[in-house]
Amino acid sequence: GFARAAASLLQLARVDEDGRVTWPRCTLRDAPSFGFRAFMVDMGRNPHRKATLMRIVDAMWLFKLRYLQLHLIDDQLSSWPSEAFPKLRQERAGWTLDDYRALEAYASARGITIIPEIEVPGHSTILRREYPEVFGKNPTELARSPEAQRGVETLISECLEVFRSSPYVHVGGDEAYGVPQDLQRDFINRLNRFVRSLGKRTIVWEGPRLGVGERGRRAELGGD
Repeated sequence: GFARAAASLLQLARVDEDGRVTWPRCTLRDAPSFGFRAFMVDMGRNPHRKATLMRIVDAMWLFKLRYLQLHLIDDQLSSWPSEAFPKLRQERAGWTLDDYRALEAYASARGITIIPEIEVPGHSTILRREYPEVFGKNPTELARSPEAQRGVETLISECLEVFRSSPYVHVGGDEAYGVPQDLQRDFINRLNRFVRSLGKRTIVWEGPRLGVGERGRRAELGGD
């Protein structure tokens, strides 16, 4: 609330020719139409620089957005400097854990919450190329393997150690071509149980079609 009020004051400020700053006398009644107001940056295909993300955070602060989603890993690039899986670190990405901690603090001070995204079981080429013994040789193996499940959980835990303010974790779930729907659902549901055990909520893209039980459950919760 403080960050959004500060943005409003900055937007209302007027500077005269002598450099004096004044504000109009007014009453503000301001509330968002949507609670979830987010912007996503794809770090898994383009190695955006730290200065770029800080400028994005500043713009989001002024426009009163709420969440910055970082798509950290994709087929082409890993921008997540994992300690558990060091072969995922890529100099081209240019990010360290301390860099992300600094970004988290910078965003939090401006009322922006960062949501980390680890995309599985599709878009996981780098995971499988660097650690086939953990993540399997194809998306189906990744979705089926208990070892891969533990590997993804480890990456999620690493992210949440840095992005502590986030109530959400995004696990992707889309475009898992060739992976049977029931296997995709089971995998996403297992990840969801893990995320919930950490006190967080899971976000996915469109993902696999809902099973009968999940449709009923969502109806009970009033979802759409």
